[in-house]
Amino acid sequence: MEIAHQLGRKGGRKRQMTDSKIESAKQLLTNGVPPRDVAKNLGVSVPTLYRWVPASSIP
Repeated sequence: MEIAHQLGRKGGRKRQMTDSKIESAKQLLTNGVPPRDVAKNLGVSVPTLYRWVPASSIP
């Protein structure tokens, strides 16, 4: 693990929600698109969508 870390490698899975996906999700939700449709469009589940874009941050 130490050698892998020195080589710049990290462990674990890649994030499904990239910064661009988060921004587009915020825009879609602000425009009134239902969360289920936004999640399906981005290829994630509704709980994953709400983990990255909390409902309290949507106007």
